[in-house]
Amino acid sequence: MYASASSAAASTCTSQSCSSAWNAFVESKRPITTRLPFASSHSTTTLSPWGAERRSMARSIRERAGPAAAGYRKCLRGNALRGARAAGPAAVPTHPEPKLAATSRGATPILYPDPMKQFPSLLRAGVAGVALFTVSGLAFAGAQPSAAFALQAPAAPQSEHLLDLMVGDVAPPIAVKKFVKGEEIRSFQKGQVYVVEYWATWCGPCRATIPHLTELQAKLGSKVKFIGVSVWEKDQSLVEPFVTEMGDKMVYSIAMDDVPEGDRKGSNGKMAKAWMTAAARNGIPSAFIVDGDGKIAWIGHPMSGMEKTLDAILAGEFDLAKATKEYAGSKEVRAAASQQALNKALESGDNAAALAALDKMVAQDPKNPNAAMTKFSVMLNRMKSYDAAYAYGAELVDGLFKDNSNLLNAMAWTIVDPDRAPAKQDLPLALRAATRANELVKDDAPMKASVLDTLARVYFAMGEVAKAIETQTKAVALAPEQQKAELQKTLDLYKTPSVKG
Repeated sequence: MYASASSAAASTCTSQSCSSAWNAFVESKRPITTRLPFASSHSTTTLSPWGAERRSMARSIRERAGPAAAGYRKCLRGNALRGARAAGPAAVPTHPEPKLAATSRGATPILYPDPMKQFPSLLRAGVAGVALFTVSGLAFAGAQPSAAFALQAPAAPQSEHLLDLMVGDVAPPIAVKKFVKGEEIRSFQKGQVYVVEYWATWCGPCRATIPHLTELQAKLGSKVKFIGVSVWEKDQSLVEPFVTEMGDKMVYSIAMDDVPEGDRKGSNGKMAKAWMTAAARNGIPSAFIVDGDGKIAWIGHPMSGMEKTLDAILAGEFDLAKATKEYAGSKEVRAAASQQALNKALESGDNAAALAALDKMVAQDPKNPNAAMTKFSVMLNRMKSYDAAYAYGAELVDGLFKDNSNLLNAMAWTIVDPDRAPAKQDLPLALRAATRANELVKDDAPMKASVLDTLARVYFAMGEVAKAIETQTKAVALAPEQQKAELQKTLDLYKTPSVKG
């Protein structure tokens, strides 16, 4: 499980509003000794980098979590619906703490990267569908929908070094602010195996994983030294009390990241940047195994494959060269590298580079809907190439998006979103997309109210107020309680005589 910035059925870190439900889940009577799936109120579901983990965790939550998990999921769904309105299509959460980015505007939940420093500006610019990785049980410091939403790239030449830090590389130095528990480990010693695991006080999945790490430390003893590094903290003064509270559930070396003065979100800590950012690890908990030669032998979720790798290393059966080759050629790393390149271009405002990156992604995988949706958004909202954007959008509505209600809804809302409406609107295209999305979604589907809300907004923008009122009335009737008030406000707006679309 990761705490993220990723995902409904198997997701990211919890939002504070769901902390009670989360704690009930963690403290559930049923012993949870393996992966736990979590969904955040702002996460999109994607089978991208860690799809196997997500599926495994989803099974775990169904089979083992019990009633407490249902309460947690209900809370998250509510948060997702509330956040969807503000976030827009396929949005990425902007809250510094983990939230589901699942938006009712066109993407099921997603997991995200260090949300604190990335996506707010992209969302304000109207970029829809920039999904990171969907990971089950991940908490993102910063903030997935269906397998189709992952930006996946084809296998790369195995000699290509796609990320700054990968399996096979020399481990970065230990640069922590202070150790708050256990042995103070300041450097990696020859012949000693280490696990460097990243967590945060606000990360529910991390809390659930910590006892397992303690068990492994006790089991493996001095053969492996575990170091838990707190990252992405808004308030580092909470770390020591948290460690004290965990007591004998957290018995290994614990340290705080060395964060620059003034960095109120902790996203620029030395360890966070040199390890997590360099390896494109956008969710926590995340762990790195450092072998006896000081090289990264494994990177991943601490409850998904780590113990098996440690056993192989200690038994002298681990093949680092093979692991390095497999990691470099994996779809997960390719996806991370592609997403990272795109994010950098978007964050720097280099629209030409972003479009070039997206064109390449689409050419490599013409059936990748997430890349296609992002390309449409970049052309429309950032480059203002309205005619070209709508021509491309029409191709998507009639082709790739034809049977994808999420993306059809997202496209329609991108065109009519009252907070970020483009200067030139192709309302007929928005109507086609919204109408098709409504045809695809059944009345008892959780997303129905949001789809109807989008369709009503299109009618209103077209000046067909009566149809807008009729459709919005249906949306209010079908909406879950936590969404009704907001949709009712929109309905009241449509009924105001002086207001025009």
